[in-house]
Amino acid sequence: MLILHAQNIVKSYGERLLFKIDDLKIYDQDRIGLVGINGCGKSTLMGILAQEIHPDEGKVELRTSLSYMKQLDIQDYDARSKTSYLSGGELSRLKLFTALEKNCGLLLADEPTTSMDLNGIQLVEEKLASFPGALLLISHDRTLLDRLCTTIMEIDNGQFHIYSGNYAEYKKIKELERINAYKEYSEYQAERERLVSRIQERRQNVKQLRKTPKRMGNSEARLHKRSTGEIQKKLHQSVNSLETRLEKLEVKEKPVSEPEIRIYFQTCMKITGKSALKVHELTLRTRNKLLLNKSDFHLPTGSKTALLGENGTGKTTLLKALFSGDPAVTFANGLIPGYFSQKLDILDKEKTILQNVREKSLLSEAGIRIILSRLNFKGDSVHKNIGLLSGGEIVKATLAKILAEGPNLLLLDEPDNFLDLRSREALDKLIHEYPGTILFVSHDRRFLENTADRIITFRDKQLHTFEGGYSDYLDELEQRERRSGHIRQEELLLIQNELSEIIGRLSDPMIIPSEYKALDERYHLLLQRMKSMPQ
Repeated sequence: MLILHAQNIVKSYGERLLFKIDDLKIYDQDRIGLVGINGCGKSTLMGILAQEIHPDEGKVELRTSLSYMKQLDIQDYDARSKTSYLSGGELSRLKLFTALEKNCGLLLADEPTTSMDLNGIQLVEEKLASFPGALLLISHDRTLLDRLCTTIMEIDNGQFHIYSGNYAEYKKIKELERINAYKEYSEYQAERERLVSRIQERRQNVKQLRKTPKRMGNSEARLHKRSTGEIQKKLHQSVNSLETRLEKLEVKEKPVSEPEIRIYFQTCMKITGKSALKVHELTLRTRNKLLLNKSDFHLPTGSKTALLGENGTGKTTLLKALFSGDPAVTFANGLIPGYFSQKLDILDKEKTILQNVREKSLLSEAGIRIILSRLNFKGDSVHKNIGLLSGGEIVKATLAKILAEGPNLLLLDEPDNFLDLRSREALDKLIHEYPGTILFVSHDRRFLENTADRIITFRDKQLHTFEGGYSDYLDELEQRERRSGHIRQEELLLIQNELSEIIGRLSDPMIIPSEYKALDERYHLLLQRMKSMPQ
């Protein structure tokens, strides 16, 4: 059943066309992901469908109840009253659950996992998966888009496209489209060049035929003119035919290539030791809270280690302690750490991108411009002030500044924040190609799967290392949960058997008071233990 129909929607921002959509339909129980680069108009389109933003042209017909979860923004932090004690992740969860409580026919969810840890993201995924109505989702979480969506809608350079399947299938189709577009363009160029060459060749032949050879008598010249006249006529006809084919040749525009983010790490000095750093009996506190108690770990040289833990466990505090050189930390000889803060606070907003990156770099301006160019800051764009940049651009400028300083250890605190899907995929590649050692925090499950070769987790105020990738780590957790489930079941049976035995003994009329008291205490202790066991 059709529940939303948008027709002839046009929306511009100033003189820039955001999108033009001829026809958009949403049916009951649809699961749609809305994708596109940052700034393409995804949130604007969602606002139009929610009838909170007016399009420049077109109309939206809504045939069901609707709930709209807007993207978490700075106002959610600045204008809080009753929710002032909530973190960003908790606010996102509250907004989503409030939207779900309305039992609507269509849910519009704009970045519902913002600022959430992995447990929070998993909970949101489960809630959205069980939602009975239709869902339109904006998210930069590729795993979420793959697991929830059966249709992808894309805004690309003002154009609107619909693809059947989840995000992974959409990417495959896009790659095939790209290959076919380049093939068609190459064939068009080759055919056009062939026709132009043939036309030029025929015209040159006509010119040569017009010339009467020297040392030719009058009678011979007249014969030559008559014979060449027929040939010229045929050549002119051939030229006209070729020109007609050239005019009718379907023009194929050169495909717009996506700018690739790629860095060359000439300044990254190699470390010869097996470990980039070692930590012995590290204790961390924040205010009056103990985060880490005498914990040990190390980072093998060249490893890509993910640091996992719930929000508030101390991941950021640990990265800061490593970067600042806590006494419990031993660096390998020649180690140069670089720290990416999720607060994005190392750039001077009053200065340009180039000025910021140049400050502590040993590279020449040409070398710095190469790095900036690889991050799609080209030409005069390097002279843009930081204060004018989008969130994603600030992330890339921050990465450029850190990389230009030549670190061989990167400490990255949620570097994928504010990045669109295309930039996150590019960041995957950057992490893979980086020759140094990396310790990073991320809540993007696909990013973790693609990049981490080791896992360190916060648990019970200790750091626990798992040697393997994120998928292997999840398998290990599942097996551990299964084992602990069997243990809990066995323990529960033992408790139930002992309770039955105690009840039998308590019912004995010959029991002495002291024994009755001891059994009664044991009975209540076992009951309390059974209630406290995880379900």
